[in-house]
Amino acid sequence: MKDDPFLEAVRDLYGGTRPANLYQEIAALSHQGGTPIRKLTICGHTRGHSLLAQGARLGLGLHPEHPRPTSDSALARIGPHRGWFTHNAVVRFVGCTTKHLAAAFARVFLRNGAVALGTTTDLCSGEGSLPVELPHQGPMSQAKYQRRRFLFVSRSKNCSDVGSAQEILDTKEKVNAADRLYEKFPGKL
Repeated sequence: MKDDPFLEAVRDLYGGTRPANLYQEIAALSHQGGTPIRKLTICGHTRGHSLLAQGARLGLGLHPEHPRPTSDSALARIGPHRGWFTHNAVVRFVGCTTKHLAAAFARVFLRNGAVALGTTTDLCSGEGSLPVELPHQGPMSQAKYQRRRFLFVSRSKNCSDVGSAQEILDTKEKVNAADRLYEKFPGKL
């Protein structure tokens, strides 16, 4: 994440870590289906079905029924990919046009009732002074500003130009609530 403004911004917004292998991290988080995941946010640079920050290609070459269930795996509470997430899971992919990755992920990992969300546009990161939302304190109240990292949608598709920001998405809640930025891909398993 060092020296990568986008990854630093999403770390500030979402917390989390940068796993060495995203697939193995998801397997460990879910205990390979022993404790299915309810909510997960995956952030990074994307191109098509690839999450470039991790070098992972989730969804390609994977099958929902693998690893094949056996009696030993059932006793160990280890299941196939389709069991690694709950029936009502929400998996959000935050990055530049993540809809292709989200669709591939939903086909392999998500059951009926669960959904993967992928962005339909590029997201940029920036750093600057933004107003801090304060409760109204009478007619003389003034906005206070704080320097922080943020995500934004650019009008010019030029992420180095923070002045081209069409919309600043500076908090996790605003990024998550910006439904128009996401396409939904339901699980079908």
